[in-house]
Amino acid sequence: MSDFETSGAGKTLLRLVARANAIIAEILRLSTHIPQPFQMRTQEAVSKYGRIVVDFAYLDREKGKGPDFYEEAIDKDERLRALDNEFKDTYLKKLQRFYNLFEVIWKYGNDLAKYFDDVDNGNYTQQTLEGILLDKAGKQMISEAVYLHGVILLLLDQKIDGLVRERILVSCLRYMGHNELQSLDEIAIIIERTGYDAVKGGYQRIPGYPEKYFSRIPLPKNAIQMVLGRLRSDDVYNIIPCYPLPSQRSTALATQAQMLYVCLFFAPEILMRENATMREIVDKHFPDNWVITMYLGFTVDLMAEWEVYPAARLALGNTTEPAHIRDLVIANSHAVPDILKQLQYYLEEGTLTHQFVLRQRAKLFECLRAANATLRWLMLHTRKSNKKILEAFCKDVNQGQILLLLLKTAQFEFKLKNCIQEILDTRKEKWEEDRKESSERVKELKEVFAGEKALSRVKPNERLKGWFGKIGEQIDSLDFDKPTVSGRRIQQLIQALTEVTRYHQIEQNVPVKNFLVETGKYLQNMTLLLHISEENMYKIDIISDFSYARDIIYEYIPEMQRRISADPGSVILLRSTFLKLASILHSPTFRLGDVTMGGAGDSPAPQGEEQAGVGHENVGGKDLVMVSEYYSKELVQFVRGVLQIIPDMMFQILAEIILTQTNTFQEMPSRVEKMDVEKYAQLETRGRLVRLTYNISLFTEGILALDTTLVGVLKVDPKQLLEEGIRKILVKKICENLDTLLIFNTNSLQEFSQKLGRLTKVLEGFRRSFNYIQDYVNIYGLKIWQEEFQRIISYYVERECDRFMKQVHEGTKSQFQSKIIPIPEPMYVKGSTSDNFIGRLGAVMLHQTDVQRTCYIQKLSAWYSREEMEILGIKMFDLLIDSIGAIGVTGLDRYFGFSIVKELQAAVSFVNSIQQRDKGRYLMEVRQLFKDLSPISSTPPQASKLYLKALKIAEKLTPLSVAIAKIGQKQLLRQHLANIVRFKSSILSGQLFCSLETMNQAVLNDTRAHYRNPEKPSPKPENHLMQELSTYLVHVGLHSPLNKIYLAVNPVIDFPINMFLVTLNSLRFFSFSAHLGVKPSKAAKETLDEVPFVVGLVTFLRQFHQQNTTQYFALIGQYVLALVSEHVEKYGKKSVTYPPEVTKMLTFVDLYCKISDTPRKDIEQFIPSYIFNNFLEGNPLLSTR
Repeated sequence: MSDFETSGAGKTLLRLVARANAIIAEILRLSTHIPQPFQMRTQEAVSKYGRIVVDFAYLDREKGKGPDFYEEAIDKDERLRALDNEFKDTYLKKLQRFYNLFEVIWKYGNDLAKYFDDVDNGNYTQQTLEGILLDKAGKQMISEAVYLHGVILLLLDQKIDGLVRERILVSCLRYMGHNELQSLDEIAIIIERTGYDAVKGGYQRIPGYPEKYFSRIPLPKNAIQMVLGRLRSDDVYNIIPCYPLPSQRSTALATQAQMLYVCLFFAPEILMRENATMREIVDKHFPDNWVITMYLGFTVDLMAEWEVYPAARLALGNTTEPAHIRDLVIANSHAVPDILKQLQYYLEEGTLTHQFVLRQRAKLFECLRAANATLRWLMLHTRKSNKKILEAFCKDVNQGQILLLLLKTAQFEFKLKNCIQEILDTRKEKWEEDRKESSERVKELKEVFAGEKALSRVKPNERLKGWFGKIGEQIDSLDFDKPTVSGRRIQQLIQALTEVTRYHQIEQNVPVKNFLVETGKYLQNMTLLLHISEENMYKIDIISDFSYARDIIYEYIPEMQRRISADPGSVILLRSTFLKLASILHSPTFRLGDVTMGGAGDSPAPQGEEQAGVGHENVGGKDLVMVSEYYSKELVQFVRGVLQIIPDMMFQILAEIILTQTNTFQEMPSRVEKMDVEKYAQLETRGRLVRLTYNISLFTEGILALDTTLVGVLKVDPKQLLEEGIRKILVKKICENLDTLLIFNTNSLQEFSQKLGRLTKVLEGFRRSFNYIQDYVNIYGLKIWQEEFQRIISYYVERECDRFMKQVHEGTKSQFQSKIIPIPEPMYVKGSTSDNFIGRLGAVMLHQTDVQRTCYIQKLSAWYSREEMEILGIKMFDLLIDSIGAIGVTGLDRYFGFSIVKELQAAVSFVNSIQQRDKGRYLMEVRQLFKDLSPISSTPPQASKLYLKALKIAEKLTPLSVAIAKIGQKQLLRQHLANIVRFKSSILSGQLFCSLETMNQAVLNDTRAHYRNPEKPSPKPENHLMQELSTYLVHVGLHSPLNKIYLAVNPVIDFPINMFLVTLNSLRFFSFSAHLGVKPSKAAKETLDEVPFVVGLVTFLRQFHQQNTTQYFALIGQYVLALVSEHVEKYGKKSVTYPPEVTKMLTFVDLYCKISDTPRKDIEQFIPSYIFNNFLEGNPLLSTR
């Protein structure tokens, strides 16, 4: 580490560069999480959010507008005000994250400019800009600081559109306030739109762009000129030794070339007028390339980018001459077969041995350089050049050969690195072993010439004895830790051993010569081991850099997948390619690693998408983890994308298995006649199933052949990838079937049953076949099926329920949605108000059981038409659970639950609003009526006239009667759904059902005991037992929708008498019949199904205090007593039958008691028992017991 790196100036500069890399990662991450309302890509979004999501026009007071104009418009509109509050609650955290990003970008630019000023003013002791640029680390970091500042600005503009940035900042101002945004004005200057359209992308020529954009945070011109001078004249990163050939000079200087491209926009006068400077830059950095990467795979075509700069365009002219381009394309494309031939030779089993690598290291590195240089040129220039170049020169280039070159090169690098690493790991031990072997052989020769050891035809020789003794001593004195001295001595020893073989006594003796040759080989091997070092690994990392292909590599996914489809075993080649991709992490994490290892700074940098703080001044280890994880996840996502073809192919084969098992294959009956055995054997069908299953197993073997691989900082487990891929396709297939089959055009009963029957057949065939192949792909098929089906249902139910909630919906925030295994967006169905199939299914059921067209008969547990035809009953619910399963039925139940909440809220709102209509006239009429009826404990005079007046008032509540009936309709549907789930669970999962039922009863008993005696234990608030148990109970149908409290409501004025009036009004629609309660045929507008109304009324009253229900029944009791008394007074003892109004009311009360489980004694305090009992028993009005 140099003096500069340990100085204050060096540490500050290092932190600046590390911050820049963290900021870039944050820009890329947040660019994929821009809320849809800020993008406004649809007319619907514009019309909905256009008045609350505003750009910098919000700040423009000169044109007569400004903050006051927009805020007043929102305040005046109640709908806009509610939407604005919902919008704030939904997006405030994300807005804070974006604002923090904008702030750290502004701070970074200011801190960089301040750093140059501090260096210029001498605030860093003994440090000048000239001195920094002479230091190896200093010139690298200061160049990176300027370059990354430009990259930050370019990527901000390319990834987050200027209009979106303005809307986000204005929203931050509106919701957070100016006091919280102290640097708002300065940040606004940086993020103001530039004219570049990030949505269109591509090459856009905007006058003065990006140099005017870069000048928003000015940097010292002198410093920029000095940085540019160092970049264009020096090998800043000392990479040229890795690429010694002149033809590969542009590859060696590729990193500097991309830095120069960005930094030149800080000095546009060079691009415009300085021909000589640009000539020098192009000749050195762009002699044979015009497509480069700006940063980590973001490619630029210099022919397009420099078109508007005269000096740059002129300098690039020689490189882009058609003849030169043609020669470059031919040279690089023709080099591919030769390189592939070499690679194939090196990759043959047994070629890359330790000895081969040690002796042929130079040739291996030469091949590696040629392969990577050719690959880089072809991938960049045959994929990212402009259309004219591609059509004229690159259309005949074989992209399959380029991919093969990539695969083979990556495999070669992988094997070579492993081999060299193995050599390095055992180098010292091997060197010592060779030294020992060579020393022992020389000592044996000493003993031979001393006459101590016999060897054929060798006479003792004192001179040779002494000479071999000295050679042995010199070999023993060799020291591995002194490679330079030892290497020179070994060469001298080899030369000496070669020369001694010329002596007549040795030259004529073959055994002695063999001893000397073997000793020479050991010594030569020691030399080779001394020459190999960690620097070789560093060179391989430099040469094999693949960061330029971060974006291009996605274009090769189809070709990779075609190769896997043809040969599943080729997945092995991809493993090394994935490892090669990991080189992308080096550039953005290198300086962050230096900061962390050097202790230059650390911070409580937050984790997770919703937290902020990335790119702050105290950058440290947590930022390194965050950046590493981001790029690693991106690489893993690419790996998933490539290997997804295997689950795709498996499911294509599975479709044939499903077709065979569903339509062709016949199940073997329990008893078969002998003559029918051959028929049921179905040998041809079984043979086809075997072949299909074998093909699936081949693909499974292909992906499982991959070992667990570390891609970046994340491990990739092939078995997990296979399971995730299978889950992804399974989810897609299930959603397709649910979406396409559950579309109802006529809403008829026949269509409903046909669609459910077809869905049952399709999903059952799918589930059975999926379960059939699980052993051949080594997964738990049924478990995966259940988990994913439940997730799909839960997600779609959540989407439907979100329509009933006051919040802006964001599908990606759902707990059931996953980036790895995404649930597809539901298919749009024209004319449907529902978001997905759950809503459509619920809508059809509500349509079939419409309270004004059907009649619910309790004894038959079914809905009937006015013509007494069954519409929806037990059979239909059985078909429903067979098609979408208990999970789907439970989801539908939850959907109806949220719908009931919405209906209840609307009903409460109606009661509150109607009392304010006509300047409170309705409220005055109701209160006058209540005054006339008071006291409720006695009967009012002239009851008939009074109740006729009440009925006239009650007609205004007809919409509420229908709304309450619809609540009851949904409650009945929920009750039936719970019943069918409970029935199926008790049969198919008897042990689970009984266990939950017992557990539920035990918890209820303990809770009741606690309330009777507080000293007895009960679940504490922090104990989630009841919450978790409730979830299980719902999924087995052990819950009662009628007993639930759906919402907390505030007291409603005159609520009991309003409910009495609703009941009074609804009774005229009822027609109770002795024949199973079926109503006579009437016009739909004149009828209302009484059972749903009563169920709805029970639900509605239970949302309020019990006192309201008591008063409500008091009014009903008064009504019955008043009309009975009046009837008796009019007819005397001739009063045998009850008045029609009383009959309807008593029938209603009886039905209410049965449905709500209300004890008779609670009613008898308002309606005398003799009246109620005589009515129920069919006795005359005045009969006595």
